[in-house]
Amino acid sequence: MFGVELTDYDREVYAELSEFLPEKIFDAHAHVWKKEFEREDCDAKRGLVTWTELVARDCTIEDLRQSYRDLLPKNEVVPAIFAMPTVELKKANAYVAGCAEKYACPALYCTAWDTPAEEIDRALSAGFAGIKPYLSNSPAEIPPSEIRIFDFLPREHLEVLNRRRGVVMLHIPRPGRLRDPVNLRELLEIEEDYP
Repeated sequence: MFGVELTDYDREVYAELSEFLPEKIFDAHAHVWKKEFEREDCDAKRGLVTWTELVARDCTIEDLRQSYRDLLPKNEVVPAIFAMPTVELKKANAYVAGCAEKYACPALYCTAWDTPAEEIDRALSAGFAGIKPYLSNSPAEIPPSEIRIFDFLPREHLEVLNRRRGVVMLHIPRPGRLRDPVNLRELLEIEEDYP
C-alpha cells in the first residue's frame, strides 16, 4: 500500500481548502487495477498518455482509499471505480466488481469495441452502473488520430445502456477533442439517439 507522501505545502493547501470542501466527496473518475492484470501487447497503450505509469504501476482499492485518507483526512470520499484500459479486461472487471461490493461504491465495466452487447447487459445486471470504453480498445488497424467514438463505443453498447439506463464515462478521441467536428457530430448523434 502506498498512500501519498504529503509535504508541508500539501498540508497548507488542505488546511486552506478544508473549510470549503463538503464532508462527503464523490470522485467520479477513479482507476483501480493490479500490475498483474496488464496486457503485454503493444496495442494496449495505443493512443493513450503514459505519464501515469511514472506515478503508479498499479493502484489497488486499498491504495486508493489510503490516498484519500492521506490527502483528505476530514472527508469521506466515495469513488466511481473502473480498471485501466491497458489491462486484461475480464480479470480487471472481476477485481473491480469485488472492490465495488466490498466497499459499496459504484463501478463501471471496462469494454473494448468488440465486447458483446450481452456481456454488457450481464454486467449491468450484476451491479455495474455503466461502462468505461477506451479509444485504445478499438480496432488495431485504425490510427490513433483517426479513431472515432463509434469505433470503441459501438451502437450495440449504447442500445443496451439506453434500454438499461446505464451510464458511459467517455474520453473522446482525436487530436482536437471537443474542437473536432467528427466528435461533435457523433456526440450530438449519441445525445439524440440514446437519451
